[in-house]
Amino acid sequence: MTRHIGKFCDNGVVARIVRSVDGGPIRQMVTTGSTKPTGTFVSLKGGSRAMPWESMKCELPALELAEVASPVVSLMAQPHRLELFVRRRRDPLIYFPDLELTVESSLYSRLMAPRPFAEALLQWRPDPGRSTGYRTVVVEVKDDDDPRNDDPEYQRKLSLAAKVYRGLGFGFLVIVRSHDLACVDLDLVHNVALENYTKVSPIDVDVCMRWLSSSGGVGRLGGLVMRLGGGATGREKAAALHVRRVISVDLSQGFLPSTPVSLLHPMSSPGLSKAA
Repeated sequence: MTRHIGKFCDNGVVARIVRSVDGGPIRQMVTTGSTKPTGTFVSLKGGSRAMPWESMKCELPALELAEVASPVVSLMAQPHRLELFVRRRRDPLIYFPDLELTVESSLYSRLMAPRPFAEALLQWRPDPGRSTGYRTVVVEVKDDDDPRNDDPEYQRKLSLAAKVYRGLGFGFLVIVRSHDLACVDLDLVHNVALENYTKVSPIDVDVCMRWLSSSGGVGRLGGLVMRLGGGATGREKAAALHVRRVISVDLSQGFLPSTPVSLLHPMSSPGLSKAA
């Protein structure tokens, strides 16, 4: 079942956004007759829903990146159907974006600038003393050799979609694997994303927050890992607390004992820090 949310009308283009009635992905991937790898990624930031992906090189890394990026508050794959009614065209143009992200407003201008998507996400730094609210960003993920890259009709549809999203106050990005994803350590991103459901207790959260608060909200990953039990257990719990947005580990500098760790405002993402 679907529900209509959001309408746009401007200069001969009428559009509407159609979302799933249950708030999840509006469609799942159809694999019948296809040899291309597809699957789902169960996302904590997606409300513990299974997020569909149909590209192991592009969509899956983009999902994992959004899951571990500190400024991403929530995510949804296949979030809605955009119907574009264009003058002198009988049938609407239909567009399904790959991702919809809710992000910290302080990240928004960085994403809209001509810089690699993954770098903008991982190089963001929290400012616990300043709450700037959230923005919505819709993302199309492309491989470099996607044949639609040279399809004028498809590019026109993306251009119309961008116009509609801007009119609704959303950001819209088309990201390309070589420029926007491969610029960071995707193996590290994958490994941190795997810990999104590692169990952490209220005691772990309290220990983490008290230790970082005692040093002005910043520290080093090695010290935090030691206080969370040390070894692999401590590293896994630290990764889980990062995904839950209790802390922000500077993944642009790896996942090493010397890697900087910052405390995020505990109320910046309601519910995530309580997941175990």
